[in-house]
Amino acid sequence: SMPVAFKLGYCAAAIVLPAVVFGVGHRLLGLPRTAALGGALAAMAFLLHEDNTIWGGNLLSVLSGEFAYSYGLLLAFVTGAVWLRGFPSRSAWLGGAVLEALTGFSHGYALLFVGFSSAVLFVLYRDWRAVLRFLTLTHALSFFLLAGWLWPLLEMHGLTIPNDYPHNVEDWHEVFPRTLWPVAVAGLTAAACLLFLRSRSGLPAATYRNDGYFPSPLIAVGKPRLRGGFQEVTVDRGWETAPTSQRLWSRFRALAHAHSALLLYCAGSALVALLGWFSAERLGLANIRFFPFVLFMLSLASGWLAGLLAQAMLDVLPNRLRWSGVLLLLALSVAGYGWLRSDAEKAPQWALWNHAGLEV
Repeated sequence: SMPVAFKLGYCAAAIVLPAVVFGVGHRLLGLPRTAALGGALAAMAFLLHEDNTIWGGNLLSVLSGEFAYSYGLLLAFVTGAVWLRGFPSRSAWLGGAVLEALTGFSHGYALLFVGFSSAVLFVLYRDWRAVLRFLTLTHALSFFLLAGWLWPLLEMHGLTIPNDYPHNVEDWHEVFPRTLWPVAVAGLTAAACLLFLRSRSGLPAATYRNDGYFPSPLIAVGKPRLRGGFQEVTVDRGWETAPTSQRLWSRFRALAHAHSALLLYCAGSALVALLGWFSAERLGLANIRFFPFVLFMLSLASGWLAGLLAQAMLDVLPNRLRWSGVLLLLALSVAGYGWLRSDAEKAPQWALWNHAGLEV
């Protein structure tokens, strides 16, 4: 029935967001399962925060009526992932254009975010001509797919109610929600390990195997040759005999370097959204619609980076201790979920209230 379809439809994007982040991260972007799980937990932390209720993206915003925004955020994430994974192939700009159009059909601010954040590709890839051609094709096709909806919207813009109310932040928790504190701590810890801890073993940074290697385009646009699903690497003879701490930091740097494009894209797109936040009032736009993308992309980067550190720890542990490491990570994940659950106080009551008047 229509009430049941509405119940499922308006919250579907929010419900599947962590699962989509995990699946896209592992299957499409080639992240290890541990890192993909870190991104999914970060997405859940973003989803459950209750420090703002109408900005968009989180569960309370969905229950307040901003459910179209959650679809736009989900599709914007998948669009960026397809661009990163497939650039500069034809399938990437075709698939990206379709996804970008679906993003625009979902929410206008999500379309602005995904459109302007695509400029980050110019920073990531050396061949700016290839990037320009790629983005011209994908944005042009997306525009034509959206034209039937976009043209009437622009023609009737003068008849619509302005959506440019500026929001002044009154509490710092609005821009740094409580549920994201563990995510920030994990991400900053991993970043500190990556930046300040150095291995003295001289081990090569590329000494690792990964069943979903995603290359760093800062080095080259082309993808490495794969054999049997693994990247071909030369393992240094001193790798197995080096101290565990030295192997850990070398391994972590290797994993972070392999996925540097993904991490930099998250940081760059968050910066684009932050610029939208500061300039929205001058452009006649609502500033609160941009900041959820800042929180979401930075949360993903933190979760993925912390997950890569956890994967490096598991990789260098002896076999007899590996299951202990897995159990420790599971315990930390459960503790993190407990933190999130304790902070989600309003969502259950709001959901019951929203559904109370709908017939089953």
